[in-house]
Amino acid sequence: MGKETDWESFGGAVSVFIDGESVFERASGLANAAEGTLISPDTCFRGASASKQFVAASVLLLVEAGEVELHAPIARYLPRCPAEWGGITAHQLLTHTGGFGHWSQVEGFDPVHPPSPEEILERRARRPLVNAPGSEFAYSGVGYLLAANLVERVAEQSYAEFTAERVFASLGMRSTRAGARAPGPEALGYRAGEPVDATGISAIPGTGELWTTVRDLNRYAAAFAADALVTAASRELMCTPHVAVPADEGAFGETVGYGYGYWIGTIDGLPMHYHPGDIVGCRSMYVSVLNARASIAILSNQDETGVSSIARRLWTEHCAGADLGTPAGRADAEVERETWELWRQDDNGNIYLISAYPDEASARDRMFVFESGTVHKQNYWIEKK
Repeated sequence: MGKETDWESFGGAVSVFIDGESVFERASGLANAAEGTLISPDTCFRGASASKQFVAASVLLLVEAGEVELHAPIARYLPRCPAEWGGITAHQLLTHTGGFGHWSQVEGFDPVHPPSPEEILERRARRPLVNAPGSEFAYSGVGYLLAANLVERVAEQSYAEFTAERVFASLGMRSTRAGARAPGPEALGYRAGEPVDATGISAIPGTGELWTTVRDLNRYAAAFAADALVTAASRELMCTPHVAVPADEGAFGETVGYGYGYWIGTIDGLPMHYHPGDIVGCRSMYVSVLNARASIAILSNQDETGVSSIARRLWTEHCAGADLGTPAGRADAEVERETWELWRQDDNGNIYLISAYPDEASARDRMFVFESGTVHKQNYWIEKK
């Protein structure tokens, strides 16, 4: 969307927050063409895969409560899962390293009229894993369905009920809900101008069943940055690139890996996390740059919308020129600040910068959290810049 007139053909809503406050909003197009209902910033859209962050946050809430171990076999929590899957861990589900692959690995999967969650897992079990668990990245809706199942089994309530009580209500996200019906005015999905039915996806917890608004997504971004939902240690686990991804997988900025429910990378030298999403008739994009205190939310009910290019435009026009702090790894031109960086080397020899701290004690405290076993078999060290 390089021209101003492109907004006139855009169907959806966008929102940009800095320091928890809205600096730009735009909504255009029809939520329901047959009824002539206009889209507003309060219109509910299918969140598609931007919802994966809430699956990850739900698992981390159970980890914090001592009810789930990230590196324990999922058979501990899902005793009826196939034997081949039993040794897979929650860590692997959340990082797309469980070996399942995406929907194409499910026999006869139809994105418009998908099978029930139980049938999806049954069909997937008929085929071998695409690779050994933990060996490599393979984006997987099946893995996140299993992660949502894990939440349900451990919490003894549906994923929709858990997220409503433990995530959305606690953060005042009144226009966000997992399930078949939107909590407010909803946008129907369209492909090539024709309405499409995306209701089937609402029966698949953890994959794309979320209803939300651009304002609620940015409220979440501010709360997440302030550790208002999960702890700082859990936030860093979600935003750590646990697994490298193929170079062509990234959709925004410089992508280096996948965390828990997020693609991890940098934009203009600043560390950020993001997640695009698409289901039939719907597109979404969520971007958060924590140390820049900025976030972007895009929701569209047009199948053809290029959300990544819109995100880049919004970043350039409303964030890149703002006073967002010093990019990671660059010295302030006026004030020389001491910085201690926490680094990680994974099992495959890939090296990642996790985060930076203003003093050695803070960096060592955070390294201790990581070395204590939450993420095991990794090498960590700190360096003074």
